Amino acid sequence: MIDNSDLWRDYDSRVFLGLPSLLQKGLLLPRDSHGNFQYALVNTERILQEMVATYLRKQRAKGIYRGALRTQNHYYGYDGRGTFPTKFDCDYTYNLGFAAYSLLANGATGYMAAIKNLHRPVDAWQPIGIPLAPLMHLEERMGRLELVIQKQKVDLESQAFKILEQERQKWALEDHYRFPGPIQFQGRSADTKPITLQLNSMG
Repeated sequence: MIDNSDLWRDYDSRVFLGLPSLLQKGLLLPRDSHGNFQYALVNTERILQEMVATYLRKQRAKGIYRGALRTQNHYYGYDGRGTFPTKFDCDYTYNLGFAAYSLLANGATGYMAAIKNLHRPVDAWQPIGIPLAPLMHLEERMGRLELVIQKQKVDLESQAFKILEQERQKWALEDHYRFPGPIQFQGRSADTKPITLQLNSMG
């Protein structure tokens, strides 16, 4: 039986060395506590800039490109998967921050600030402190047992997930999203709640 492992290692090395230097450094970064690759720590925008600059240098050497390249870096990680905040977001984060301050000001450490009744009007919301200790459990990370907050998995029986289950095949092929635009502090849509919150509070 022929062992091709050395051939694959050589191929992997050549592929790695062919990558931009910034990407090489990113791939060698330590993994997180779950053993996952830390994509957010890789400067993808700088890698793209370096690749474009290299390409244009080659084009200039051939006499094809005669311009000058000037760039401005910006990390789009959160921009790409977020949207403008709504009035609900503003009310929620303001009250959550106030709840956290109230816990600390009264010596209640070891608690997580939270808000109940989010599906109701703001004046019916109830700030609470959730003790962290009952949320903790032992989990193996990087070969060691550590005390961590247990992950909350998606509730497959929730109304929101059932709607997703019905629609996800269509949504995989078609665009289907809402963009609320700038914050609306007044008007008919100002107090609109997140769709998942609305669905899960039905009935």
